[in-house]
Amino acid sequence: MTRSIFHNVEHLHIELTNLCNAACPSCPRNFSNSFLLKPGLKLNTWTQEDFKKRLPPEFLTSVDHINFCGNHGDPVACKELLGILEYLDEINVRVIEMHSNTGAKTAATWSKIGELFARNKDWVMIFSVDGLEDTNHLYRRNVKWNKVEQNIKAFTQHGGTSDWDFLVFKHNEHQIEEVKQLSKDWGVTNFTPKIPANVDTGEGLQRMPAMNNEGYLDYYIEASTNPKYRPDVEDENLISTLNLSFEPENYNRLMSQPEKDISECKKHDTEPRDIDNVKIVPKCKKSHNTSSIYIDANGIVMPCCWVGLYTPMINEFKMTGHILGHETWQLYDMVEKAGGWDKLDLNKYSIEEIITSGVLQEVFEDKWDKTVAEGKSSICANYCGGSNIVDQIYTSDEIESERYNPLKEAWREIKNERTNS
Repeated sequence: MTRSIFHNVEHLHIELTNLCNAACPSCPRNFSNSFLLKPGLKLNTWTQEDFKKRLPPEFLTSVDHINFCGNHGDPVACKELLGILEYLDEINVRVIEMHSNTGAKTAATWSKIGELFARNKDWVMIFSVDGLEDTNHLYRRNVKWNKVEQNIKAFTQHGGTSDWDFLVFKHNEHQIEEVKQLSKDWGVTNFTPKIPANVDTGEGLQRMPAMNNEGYLDYYIEASTNPKYRPDVEDENLISTLNLSFEPENYNRLMSQPEKDISECKKHDTEPRDIDNVKIVPKCKKSHNTSSIYIDANGIVMPCCWVGLYTPMINEFKMTGHILGHETWQLYDMVEKAGGWDKLDLNKYSIEEIITSGVLQEVFEDKWDKTVAEGKSSICANYCGGSNIVDQIYTSDEIESERYNPLKEAWREIKNERTNS
C-alpha cells in the first residue's frame, strides 16, 4: 500500500474509555491516591459508532500497531468493546495490543474477547496483575481475585497470545516465581516483571501512600528491595514519604462548584525548569516520515499519552480557578495560539484534518530545538529529554533481555513487507 501524508502514523494509541473498575493509588484518575475521582475528568466511553466515524478503515489498516490502553481507564470497561473488536477483525487490522487489570466484565465476555484474539495471531492481551490473592489488591484496589482468575482462564482457553505484566513492589517481590508458574498454569503466553513508577523521586526511593476517602492513610506501597526491580536512583538510602492527606469537605466543595472560564484562572508563578539545552529525542516520531499519536476517551488527539495526561488538568483548573505548573499552562497556551483545542477534537474535525492541519507539528515538533521562551515543550523535555522520567521505569535492559515480545516479530514482518512492496 502506498502511504500518503494521511497514512504516516505507524503507532496509534487509543483510550477507549476513562472508566475503570480499579482504584490504583497512583493512577491519575484518582484524587490524592484515594478512591475518589479526580476533579476535571470528564467520564466517557467510545461507542462502536464513534469508532467507525472517527477512524475510517483505510486509516486503521494503514497503521502498524494499535494500542488500547490510556491514562485514566481500562479498555475492557468500554461498553461497546466487543463490537469495536469485531469491527477491527472484520477489516483485518493486523497488530493490536490491549492492557487490562482483568477485573471488569464477565468470563463470558472475556471468552468472546479471547476468540477474537485467537483468530488474529498478532493481537496481544496484556494482563496487568501484580501478585496473588493476598497481594494483587494492595495496588490494584477494587480488583477481585476470583474475577481475575475466571477472566484470564476464559481468555486463554482459546489460545490467543497474552502477556502477564507484573509490577514488582516490596509487598509482592517474594511471589515472582510463583506468579510466573501460575501464568503458565493458566495458559498465559508470557510473563514480564516490570519496574513501577511513582516509588521514587529520581534522587531517592519514595513510599507511595494508599489513601481512603476520608483523607487518611490506609498503608504505604514501597519499591522492591531488589535493585533489578526498582527505579535507578542516586541514593538508595534516601527514602522519602509522599504526604497526601486531605479534607473530604474540601473535595466535595470542589466537585460541586461551577467551572470558570479559563481566562479567569490565575496562573501560578512557577518558573519552568531549565530545559533550553535538553535534547529531545521524541518517542512519538519514529522517523522523518512516520509518527505516533494518542487519542483520549473524549476524542482529543495528542502526540503521546504523556502529553495526554495534562489535558484533563485544564478542566480541573477551570474548577479550582488556579493553574499550577508551567507544563499545563504552556500546553494550553500553545494549543490556543495554534488555532485552539477544537482543532485537535475528533468530535469537531476528522482524523485526516487533524493530522494534516499541522497543529501538532506547530505546538510540539517545530519547537523541540528551540528554547522555552520560544515555546519548547516542557512536557516533551520531561518525558523524552535527557535523563527523562520514563526511561528508567517499567522495564530495563536486563529484564528486556529475558522477555519474549511477540509484537516485535509482527513489526519486523510488516516492515519487510512494506520494503518489498
